[in-house]
Amino acid sequence: MYINNISCPRCFSKNLYRFGKNNLGHQKYQCKECARQFSANSKLGDNRRSYPKCPICNSGTYLHHDYLYYSRFKCNSRKCNHIHIAVKKT
Repeated sequence: MYINNISCPRCFSKNLYRFGKNNLGHQKYQCKECARQFSANSKLGDNRRSYPKCPICNSGTYLHHDYLYYSRFKCNSRKCNHIHIAVKKT
């Protein structure tokens, strides 16, 4: 099945499967020739998130809950497990 003008970045084959969506909601593909998975719409900068660091241990955080006026971030470290609240700009 040929999908538009999208080709594999590794082997340049146009013989692709649709392979779900990535965490940003972009369509993912898998090459039938070399089995590489990729997303055509995703840029390198889109995948990098600018989440705040933990104020206690300076470790990375992940988005725990996203509310209308604020977001809750939780520390990646299991020893720290601190929750940080960031107020959104309105």
